[in-house]
Amino acid sequence: MSRVTKRHSLTQFLLASLLGLLLTACAGSTGSTQVTPQAAPPAFSDLTQDANWYLAQVAQSGPADRFAWQVLASRSLIQAGDLQQAQAILQQLDKEAFTPRLRSQYKLLQATLLQRQADAASALVALADLDLRPLDATTLAYHHKLKAQLLLDNGDKLAAVQSLSALDALLPADQQDANRQQIWQLLQGYNADTLRAYEEKPAPDTASGWFELAALVSELGAQPDALTQALQAWQQAYPNHPGLALWQSQAHDKQPLDIKDQGQGSYAPSQIAVFLPLSGNLANHGNTLRNGIMVGYKEAGLQADLRFYDSAAQPMDKLYQQAVADGAQFIIGPLLKSELTALLALDPQLPVLALNEPDQVDYHADRFFFSLSPEGDAKEVARRIQAEGHVSPLLVLPAGTLGQRTFDAFNQEWQQLTGGQAKVAWMSSREQMQDSLGEALGVSSRNGKAVAGNAEGDVKQADTDAIFMLASPIEATTIRSYVEYVLDPRAPRPAYYLGPKSNVQDRVDLARELNGVELGDMPWMLGQYGSLREQVASLLPPDGGELLRFYALGVDAIKLLPHLADLNRDHSSQLAGLCGGLSLNDKGVVERHLSWGKYDNGELVGEAGAPAEPATGSDPAAQPDAEQQADADELELLSQ
Repeated sequence: MSRVTKRHSLTQFLLASLLGLLLTACAGSTGSTQVTPQAAPPAFSDLTQDANWYLAQVAQSGPADRFAWQVLASRSLIQAGDLQQAQAILQQLDKEAFTPRLRSQYKLLQATLLQRQADAASALVALADLDLRPLDATTLAYHHKLKAQLLLDNGDKLAAVQSLSALDALLPADQQDANRQQIWQLLQGYNADTLRAYEEKPAPDTASGWFELAALVSELGAQPDALTQALQAWQQAYPNHPGLALWQSQAHDKQPLDIKDQGQGSYAPSQIAVFLPLSGNLANHGNTLRNGIMVGYKEAGLQADLRFYDSAAQPMDKLYQQAVADGAQFIIGPLLKSELTALLALDPQLPVLALNEPDQVDYHADRFFFSLSPEGDAKEVARRIQAEGHVSPLLVLPAGTLGQRTFDAFNQEWQQLTGGQAKVAWMSSREQMQDSLGEALGVSSRNGKAVAGNAEGDVKQADTDAIFMLASPIEATTIRSYVEYVLDPRAPRPAYYLGPKSNVQDRVDLARELNGVELGDMPWMLGQYGSLREQVASLLPPDGGELLRFYALGVDAIKLLPHLADLNRDHSSQLAGLCGGLSLNDKGVVERHLSWGKYDNGELVGEAGAPAEPATGSDPAAQPDAEQQADADELELLSQ
């Protein structure tokens, strides 16, 4: 058959299909309320009827309204899940879209269908060269809303902010507040340089105003006087911008810190007591923390008398009494949860920044908790998955206490973010893991592959669109291989996420097996401070890779101290550190906002999450120079 004959046959088929739809719609109206012909509303106005009603309007409309009614009918079919019939109308509209306005509407409908088919990347391509000039306000609003959602589905939150900013002026007043809340939420967790890179137009452009406002809060959030001055200049450049009122309303909701009559602002005690295990089984951890604290102390420019106490050498009550007798005004530590429980039982009258957190955290103005807990990592992963537009996550976790703690924290955060419930598959053995995964994915590991569709029908959407694995790199490759095996090859693939436990430092072979998988970890462990980290690692035991995390905890703990009051006054602000972007929640717990990368050909590339570098250029760790080398030399002396 010739190519011309094939094209002619396809056209006949499409016209026949569309005619069949119209006849069905008209037949379905027999004996019921007749459809009265009317002028078509905007093609992308809200859908108020079912597909048959719109198809009946197509059958009775004149040439001026026919295109709009077909768009509405196709959108209604997409909404109902009848993608084959919607595609037939779309292909017919391709032939009728003669003007720039109709061509733009056709591309917008094409992107809508691609979104329903879970192909956000292709949908964005369809919108890439779309001409917005001939579109009415209703269609423009539809475009901006659709593009924002597609960008979120594709993992580009800041580009989505640009679309939501354009949408804002087109929304009714009762919808603008929710839109602005979403914009502000999407802007959180980025450093100032990243935010400013998205300012495409000069002031007073609304989108640029959002990015600049978020950049100022990220950069100066812990310096209230400097922030106030910067906001005055920002307001002059962006008069009547909705962001200022929103930020002020959120900032005023925060409770200011009251550190024992020290007032609001930086807190500078003259003597700091540090409780660490400097002997016994955890001596390596304690001394690594001590070294980190000493280096961070110098970098922060603190002048306090810093005194270390061995928490492994005497009970907590004796330790605390000794620190008070020595004149301590602030306590950092202890490290172990049992020691923290003992300290809190004493109802200490000194402010405390503990390096762990109790099972139940009750707010106290002078108590803060900073740890490398699995709960903190789990909450960060939940935020990441939700921010990237996924709605049905599955957790693959080790059976036992660690897995349960991880699931509880993730699920609590997920419920707060979405109101939904996460699924879980437990690992205790390979066979049990396969059975648990199969059940969670809706397949039997003993009966072969999943059936997400059938040979004749459409492929069914997978219920699970994101998988978080708390696993070693080898376990993670095994889990992903099994998931890929049992899923229908035609179904969309889930996105995969890993936490710090899966960070591959020197196993390129394993890293290649994880291509395409996202991993969240502290920036200190993701290469942003490579030269300094190598120097620190050289001073640790040969198997002391995990101790690098405790070094980072020590550096950040002491550098947090002057900023605790300001961070607690504004929970949206962050202090960039080795452990990530650091903020305080409303219970005084330090939250670590991780950096994110994706495995690509054996390397972690494309950091796209929380701030990965210090917010200012004054941090020696961010600028390798003679002072940084002196810090490393000092660390070597301290470790001897």
